[in-house]
Amino acid sequence: MAILKNLLLFLAGSSLLAQPAQGHRNGPMGTSTVALEAAALPTSFAAAVQPQDATALLQIQQTLSTYAFIIDGKQYEQLGRVFHDNVWANYSALIGSFHPLSVLQVGLRRSLAQVTSQHALASPLIHVADDGRTARSATYFTASHFGIGEFYGQALWGWGTYEDNWVKDSTGQWKIIERTIAYPGPLIGNLSIFGDMTAAASPQLDDASLSTSLYNVLRGWVGLFSGV
Repeated sequence: MAILKNLLLFLAGSSLLAQPAQGHRNGPMGTSTVALEAAALPTSFAAAVQPQDATALLQIQQTLSTYAFIIDGKQYEQLGRVFHDNVWANYSALIGSFHPLSVLQVGLRRSLAQVTSQHALASPLIHVADDGRTARSATYFTASHFGIGEFYGQALWGWGTYEDNWVKDSTGQWKIIERTIAYPGPLIGNLSIFGDMTAAASPQLDDASLSTSLYNVLRGWVGLFSGV
C-alpha cells in the first residue's frame, strides 16, 4: 500500500509542476510570470548571440552562481544580493509565488528546511537591452535535495529552467526583478521532504480511499494520452 501512495504522490506532483502558481500573471515590469515554452526560447533569445556589454554579462552570470551558493548554504538573508526588493518569483504551483523579497526569503527557507541541497546551473542565455539598464536570461538548472533528520536517506531531484528579468540598480548591481521556472518533467523522489510547502501535493490518504483516488488519477492520464 505504501508503494501505491508514493505513486499517487508522484503523479500529483507531476500535475502541479505543469501548472503556474496562483496569483498575479504580470510581474513588476508588466511582463507575464508564466514561463515560456521550451520551443520559444531559442527565438526569444536570438539577440543573445549578438555583441553585448561583456561586463554586464559577467556580472549577471556571477549573480546567478551566487544564488546557487546562497540557497545551498541556507544563507537566505543574503538573497538581496541576487533579487530586487520588489521581486516577483513564480516557483510553480508546487511551491508557489513570492512577492516581495522578504516573502521569497521566508518561502525558500521553509521549503528547504528539511533538506540539504545542491543547485547546478548551466547554459545561461543572456540578453542585455540596448539601454544597458534591463536584461533577460534563461538558465538550465539541476536541483538535488537530500533529506535530513527524519527524512535522512531520502532525496528529491528536479530539472528546469530559470527565466529571469533583470534590472540594474542605482549602485550598478544587476538584480532579478522577475523569475519564472519551467520544468520539462516531474520531480523524482520523495515530495514530502519539502514539508508543508507541498501539502496540496501530498494529501493524507487512508487505505480505504487510496484505490479510488489512484484509479481517478490513472483514468485521467489514460484519457490524456488516448485523446478521450
